[in-house]
Amino acid sequence: MNISKQSSLCTIFLDSGNGFNKDEYLLLSISKYGNQFRVSINITPNIKGIRFDPYEGYGCIITDFQVLIDGNSACYSYTNSNEINSVLFFDNLDPQIAIDFNSKVISTVILSGEIYRINPANLSILLKYRRKIEKTTWIRKLLKIFKLHIICLQVLIFFKNFGKHFDKTGCVIYIDTGNNFNEKETTSVLLNKIGSRFCAIIQPTSNAKRIRFDPYEGYGCIITNLQIFIDGNPAHYSYTNSNEIDNVLFFDDLDPQVAIDFNQRVISTIVISGNIFQLYPHVISTLSRFKRIYEKYIAKKRYIRKIFKILNLYIACYRIIVFLFKKGRARDSKRIYSFKDVCSDKSVLYHKKLKLSYTQPQFDNDVSKSIIYEDKLYAQYAVKLESAMFFGCSSLIIWKNKVVYDLPFYDMDRRYNYTDPQIIKVKGSKITFWKNQKARIDRAIWMGGCASYNYYHLMYEYVIKFLKLQTLNISTEIPVFVDQICLDVPQYRELLELVNKKKYPLLPAHPDYCYITKELYYINCPNYIPVNFIDDNDIKAEDFQFDVSLLMELRNYLLSYSSKNVFPEKIFISRKNANKIRNYNEDEVKEIFLNDGFEIVYPETLSIKDQIAMFHQVKYIAGGSGAAFTNILFCNDHCKCLVFAKSTVPLSIFSTIAHIAGVDLKYITEEATRGKNKIDSIHESFEIDVNYLKKYLSSWCN
Repeated sequence: MNISKQSSLCTIFLDSGNGFNKDEYLLLSISKYGNQFRVSINITPNIKGIRFDPYEGYGCIITDFQVLIDGNSACYSYTNSNEINSVLFFDNLDPQIAIDFNSKVISTVILSGEIYRINPANLSILLKYRRKIEKTTWIRKLLKIFKLHIICLQVLIFFKNFGKHFDKTGCVIYIDTGNNFNEKETTSVLLNKIGSRFCAIIQPTSNAKRIRFDPYEGYGCIITNLQIFIDGNPAHYSYTNSNEIDNVLFFDDLDPQVAIDFNQRVISTIVISGNIFQLYPHVISTLSRFKRIYEKYIAKKRYIRKIFKILNLYIACYRIIVFLFKKGRARDSKRIYSFKDVCSDKSVLYHKKLKLSYTQPQFDNDVSKSIIYEDKLYAQYAVKLESAMFFGCSSLIIWKNKVVYDLPFYDMDRRYNYTDPQIIKVKGSKITFWKNQKARIDRAIWMGGCASYNYYHLMYEYVIKFLKLQTLNISTEIPVFVDQICLDVPQYRELLELVNKKKYPLLPAHPDYCYITKELYYINCPNYIPVNFIDDNDIKAEDFQFDVSLLMELRNYLLSYSSKNVFPEKIFISRKNANKIRNYNEDEVKEIFLNDGFEIVYPETLSIKDQIAMFHQVKYIAGGSGAAFTNILFCNDHCKCLVFAKSTVPLSIFSTIAHIAGVDLKYITEEATRGKNKIDSIHESFEIDVNYLKKYLSSWCN
């Protein structure tokens, strides 16, 4: 049997007398054949010991571990692990093995054994597996004799993930009762997915004339074998924002829509089924490529088209093309630098050091006063760079053949999950990234970056930078580049035009391109907002910090653009049209608020000027945690806000904004109402105890 040779990097920390520290380390290749690994280290005479960190940011299991020092077996110690029968169980995100040289001069150390890396989401499986074999002697002996630990663990992880294949994702159904499709006449139904197969069942009201099926609002998708039955009979449909080829719908747009007309009939049940594959905004361009490939190489060849149709290979083929596209893309690995390390005085247009602030979130029964804390010393700057590169949808800058990226330099404990689509991995002081298609431009002001498609990040990381741009002496003939999606979404474009006071030309940056500029102007984010974490149970309130004075400036600036239209004083923010993360029992919760005089609102359907006006007028706000609460910046100081979330994780992204605006914001969580605490992700689905909520609401609204 052929087992391919693989290579990945590990970190070797060196103790030259100062203990293990972040300044003395090596990045070495782990040579692997299957699960077998070997690492060879050449040691200089001044080294007193080494520490082997095989997979930082991951867990792992190591069996048959051996240490050879100049050809002789040696002892080792470990941290964040348990050892049972020579098997090391690192059910922690920082595996460490230390080897002391006992004051001897060493020339070579060789580490070997079998190793299996475990993603953070599967660490609980490793923990349960270790506890099981600790208790059962005969199983432990059997696994040791046949060396089955890694295989057994792989099987357990497979079955854990296999059990999650049934997906109860929701979709939005628009109902036309004579007023066309509108935001007030909508309902949510389950897609009921198993793998890519889905089946949605809709029971329209008797006055419905037609419906519109929006499977993934804000995302692209591909749908194959779409079938629609009205009361058991096949029905026709029309579609928007798509092309159809051989009963395959290519929705390379962020608003997929399928409409079904009832032709003046009264309908009782509609069943919509097929295969569906969801696409995130930053990879939607790959679907356009697949569509062109299909039209050119597959649709024109009759026998290939028949094979595709019989075996339903469309989604599988698309996934393969995406995989090959990524595999075929050039990649590069460079050392990471912060701007303070590479920028000279000539390139700096503005520089200021200040302390940022944060506020601890308050949960339902917290009666203490909201307090703002000053904490992180942070550098704000604007620079002019000659011959620099930037990437669509990414926060990386390439300048003088160096990757300039500040975030890792504030992440000293390596707790962040670097989900920037340009980044392949961050390891120690090195970053590996994709090299996109190149476009050359003379001059640019770059105001986009990672997660700009999210309203919260757009507002507090990118829109806010326009306030600083107004104060800099940069020619208004130079275009401002923002991510393409920010110009495609009408409300995002409106917001950018409001803050673009000097009327710089706004141009889109495509997610598949890197832009090589002769002259690049860059303003860093004035706030500190990491996007994701390796372990959501390890989030701290101080992980998100803000420039309070600049937030107040943004608030006052945008309030002047309020539409002044009249809105209700009690609003319940629905997530029905939002993406399907953080799903909760909204329908049950919503009924409680409707009975208390609240009105259901969908902020994403309003203009930015109307959103500002609505949030400035409101007295009571409630709803599931989501980007719509970005707008609490515009609330008045007698507003009360109730947010529903999964867990009492001290996520301070809204609490700090609420404190600045004077809003009394509280969280109600599943953990508080149902006694659950450990989570895999803050984006998990959850359920709020409605009886608890009714009791709480009676005092909250007074």
